[in-house]
Amino acid sequence: MGAIELEALEALLNRRSIDASELEALLAARAAGEIDFTLIDTREKYEHLHHWIDGDDLVLHTNGFYPKVKKLKDKERAYILYCSNGARSAMNAQVMRELGYKRALNLAKGIESCGGKMIKKRDDALSP
Repeated sequence: MGAIELEALEALLNRRSIDASELEALLAARAAGEIDFTLIDTREKYEHLHHWIDGDDLVLHTNGFYPKVKKLKDKERAYILYCSNGARSAMNAQVMRELGYKRALNLAKGIESCGGKMIKKRDDALSP
């Protein structure tokens, strides 16, 4: 990946929200070891059990989010939050920014805007 492209990906991590295609590019760059961030599912447990974004790192349910997020010590790290449609994760990203996490991003339109290989489903997880 060229320096300009990598700079563009790094710039995405400094925004307040990203879309599904941008997340896909960020996940690919992370898999290649070019950038790093934490992807957080903020939906409820039953939602996560059905399907999730392949590569998510944490599940911090909206119910009880505040006390759980305070356990994340690195306030300089980039955190990308998602929910079903982007509303809950936008609210939780704002809470993180108010707590001093400088790079808390929301996946606009949530997991519903993602498709194809980005999504893992329970059936996928049970397959050999």
